[in-house]
Amino acid sequence: MVTVFEIWRYFPLSFLFILARMQSIDTDMYEAADMDGASPFQKFWYLSLPMLLGILSVLFLLRFIWTFNKFDDIFLLTGGNAGTRTLTVNVYEQAFAISNIGAGAAVAVVIFATLLLFSFFFFKYISQEEGL
Repeated sequence: MVTVFEIWRYFPLSFLFILARMQSIDTDMYEAADMDGASPFQKFWYLSLPMLLGILSVLFLLRFIWTFNKFDDIFLLTGGNAGTRTLTVNVYEQAFAISNIGAGAAVAVVIFATLLLFSFFFFKYISQEEGL
């Protein structure tokens, strides 16, 4: 249920990002591909997808960070039960439910370090390929 809720909640944002990028692609490339006899699949694979990779990588980074830090929806929908216990729910339980502020802060620092490391590798390797 949490997955369905997240898809429903964030699909419009992703759709608008992708739609805005698709509308900014020059139509002359598609006309040239039509003249060359490209199929719809070839136009998508060789024209649309390379143009969308930059925005898709940015969306991936944003959604990864937001999902990794997701607390409110999971806690409100399931309370961390039913296999949805994440690190952020663990931070809440450690710090506030059992009053172990040190353990909650330690888990929060681990979350921060993990996201910082992921973002570093993302910007070092992925963004170079996409020209970001």
